[in-house]
Amino acid sequence: MAQRRRQRDDRQQASSVSSEAKVRGRNNKVMNGAAGRDLTQNMDSGVAPDELAELRAALAAHAGQVADIEQAEEAVDAIEEELNSDRPRQTRLNLMLTGLTTSIGAATGVLTVVDKVRAVVNSMFT
Repeated sequence: MAQRRRQRDDRQQASSVSSEAKVRGRNNKVMNGAAGRDLTQNMDSGVAPDELAELRAALAAHAGQVADIEQAEEAVDAIEEELNSDRPRQTRLNLMLTGLTTSIGAATGVLTVVDKVRAVVNSMFT
């Protein structure tokens, strides 16, 4: 009996596979089949929360320098909503980021943060 158990354990160890995957977005379900059973892990990873928080802070700190602060804040909200949608669209996000850049104007302290957000967004689709 012990020998059978040990043989079964040896087969399971020999057939184990490890893998790595990038998961972005919200409410993703990661499934991994192993020895006839599925292991499920639900993920709620939010996209770019640190960068968006930094962008909002930069907008608040430089509100007097931003060409249209209201439009800029609305653009950030729309970008966050699109990022957290089931299927974020790169073209839509790039259009929103371009509009955000226009509404910011020459406030370089904010524009550098927008560039960080743009880099994170573009890395999602590569």
